[in-house]
Amino acid sequence: MSKVRVSMESVRERLGDLSRLQRRLLVAAVFALDAILGLLYQSGLGNGIDAVLGGNIPNDMVWLSQSLQLISMGFLLVKVVFDDLASGWIRSGLMVLSPLFLLLVVLFTIELLLNGLETQATIYFNLSSIGFSTLTWSSTYLAIAVGCTLTYSVQRYGNFAQSEFFMLGMYVAVMLMWMDFFYPLHATPSDSVLVWSSSLGPLSGPLCSRALQASSSTAWSSGAFETGNRAPT
Repeated sequence: MSKVRVSMESVRERLGDLSRLQRRLLVAAVFALDAILGLLYQSGLGNGIDAVLGGNIPNDMVWLSQSLQLISMGFLLVKVVFDDLASGWIRSGLMVLSPLFLLLVVLFTIELLLNGLETQATIYFNLSSIGFSTLTWSSTYLAIAVGCTLTYSVQRYGNFAQSEFFMLGMYVAVMLMWMDFFYPLHATPSDSVLVWSSSLGPLSGPLCSRALQASSSTAWSSGAFETGNRAPT
């Protein structure tokens, strides 16, 4: 028993002599190795807990937790780079490559999972679709950010009025897709003629509501609805 205590104390002393970077890398390596053994050979800590409980844990829950564990270790390594590495070109290069590293960690986790389950899958990357979707969403968020920045720089407080215009466009798009009035248009033959009057229906709703909102706010600001400013009879 004394030998076990001495060995434990020696291990603690060795761990205490390690730097923070080395300790965090050691923890990440131990948990990553446990997740890899669990995904490939069903010999991880989660599999042991499942065996102790008599196999009552669903199998999907076990490999899902192990996959999440391995991906989390990838994020931990990125955090170690951000927190513990000294400033320099090595740290800057690793920070630039961190998104690619996380993508490789996810793909590596999927590969281990499929090998452990003895199955195969094929992943296709449609670069054109990904590129157009990326440009679309990035331009949308960029427009919102630029609008918020300009209004804050001029007025010195946050003004989110441009969101109303985005909501107007979404409202028109939803009306075009879901209104019963436009369902027959899908069955009509294409004749290369665009009828602009078909857009008056969806546009009239938000425009009228906006006009009513503006008129009501003007009336409240002028005091027309106050009890003390009633018109004489």
